[in-house]
Amino acid sequence: MKPVETGNPHSTGFAFERMVIAFVAVSFLIRLICAAALPLSGDEALYWSYSKHLNWGYIDHPIMNPLVIRIGTFFLGDTPLGTRVVPLLLSLPATWAIWKTGEILLGSKRAGATAALLFNLTIAVSVGSFIATSDSSVIVTSAFTLLALARLEKTENPKRWIEVGFWIGMGMLTKYTTVFLALGILTWLVLVPTRRKWLINPYSFLGGMISLGFFLLVLKWNSEHGWISFIYQAGRTTVHVWTLKYLGDFLASQIGFLTPPIFLLGVLGIFGSSKQSAIVPSARALIVSLIAPMFLYFTWHSLHERVEGNWLEVMYPAYVIAAAMAIERAGKAGLGSKFIMWSRRLLLPFGVGLALIIYVQALFGVMPLGRKDPTSRELAFGWPEISSAIQTIKQQTGAESIITSDYTTNSWLRFYSPKTLIVTQINERLRWANEPPPPSDTFNKPMLYICRDSCQFLDDVQSGFDHFETVETLVRRRHGLPIETYSVFLVSGPRRPPFEFIDMPFVKGQS
Repeated sequence: MKPVETGNPHSTGFAFERMVIAFVAVSFLIRLICAAALPLSGDEALYWSYSKHLNWGYIDHPIMNPLVIRIGTFFLGDTPLGTRVVPLLLSLPATWAIWKTGEILLGSKRAGATAALLFNLTIAVSVGSFIATSDSSVIVTSAFTLLALARLEKTENPKRWIEVGFWIGMGMLTKYTTVFLALGILTWLVLVPTRRKWLINPYSFLGGMISLGFFLLVLKWNSEHGWISFIYQAGRTTVHVWTLKYLGDFLASQIGFLTPPIFLLGVLGIFGSSKQSAIVPSARALIVSLIAPMFLYFTWHSLHERVEGNWLEVMYPAYVIAAAMAIERAGKAGLGSKFIMWSRRLLLPFGVGLALIIYVQALFGVMPLGRKDPTSRELAFGWPEISSAIQTIKQQTGAESIITSDYTTNSWLRFYSPKTLIVTQINERLRWANEPPPPSDTFNKPMLYICRDSCQFLDDVQSGFDHFETVETLVRRRHGLPIETYSVFLVSGPRRPPFEFIDMPFVKGQS
């Protein structure tokens, strides 16, 4: 199977399109199995907790991901599949949007199918689309934003700005990094002389007002909560020391999330000669403009702080089109033609191979890595047993509730314990700003304090109680190998008011 060979679309295109559809269908079914079988990550459990108390904003992101989780659990219950089903289903219309964008900008149905195939071969989609975090949702809004821009570019119908504004607004309800798409659009309008007419246009203005209208709801929430989301995210921009130690990790993460062949094809698509491409210069400028601001910013960011690979997924739909752009000029003379040829040949082996390695390790743990296994560490393997042991301890000690000092432990406890159990994170209270506080007498009764591994805030918590007794140490395991250690303490007699046990800034979590 040579999925990205160029040729006569009338003679071979339909067969290729069917092969791509079959590939997407099989990939989707595998992801569906993984979504049902794998335990939740800590971040997914956090968003599941958020979904029980919906509001327009949260400390790290706006409403969209908790909302889609709430929809899924309404139909399928508080299960891993219920939590993940809507983000996973949304990957299908996102694939369609990428397909249509490729058709419009690259000029053929075959090119659209190629773009859709590349999209589903990225680790961000082949694995990330069933993980219920904001990334799986924002890649959908970014794909539809790109499709709206492609239609605008093709038709030059200014009414398309309403569609663009809608999807940018939806993106801003999903993840703040959508602002880089807006910056990319502005860059495109400024750099391309034939598109500057839209800088001052009633419809582009209307599209901007629609986007802002959505985001005003998030702004209102933040204004009522001390602008915490913006303070939390802006804290990442502070430069403490310049260093090169994160730059390599940043580039490696992007190569990994996109897969090496697609990453290289994207570079060749961006820097290849426009004379060798079927795409018109203004459309090519659009793709580059949607990629460059975000990539340049996070390259700068990596010079003073670590950049998580998933933070750039907003630009991935445009990057996939850039990669398809390189494939569309394959066979033409010019620098990079051999790289394009080899990247095309390696697309399926790399994309499918990397995804299968992750699937197999996550589902079966075939490599016994213990604490070093990221799938075992990040997913809640062993938590049903931990939860059962905690319930036993709770009955034996007479404790009536549980307190924690990190959101992952807090969220896993809530998901894997009886829903009547009161579990409260006593620090970072703005993380839980949308839910009502526990009953006023909760802290006057015996409680269990549970912390993991080094128990970072143990001294602070211990100093806040008259009685602080070590009860037990629990070890989370997978296939008998230890992953994490949880210390359980019986506490009573608070010396300070609730939620003042730990005086500390927010611990950096998601982007």
